[in-house]
Amino acid sequence: MSIENFVWAVQLRGVSPGAKLLAIYIANYCGGADSFKFSLEDASAWCCCGIVECETFLGELHRTAGLDFQCGHGLDVTVALPKFARASK
Repeated sequence: MSIENFVWAVQLRGVSPGAKLLAIYIANYCGGADSFKFSLEDASAWCCCGIVECETFLGELHRTAGLDFQCGHGLDVTVALPKFARASK
């Protein structure tokens, strides 16, 4: 986990606890990369929620935190952190 990505996740305001937990998951597994691919099934297991709730949290992060994502085949999702989350690299 890069410190910039972690700071982005923990400083999020105005999001639900589940969305913040998903942001921490993304920050943790994204490492120092600007984007990465993950499975909603893995993310929902890590966040202790269902896949539908995880999709809801992903949409919330898109609307409130500027997280870009693209759904792939099946449950695969590719996310790109907002530019301000990676500006200090």
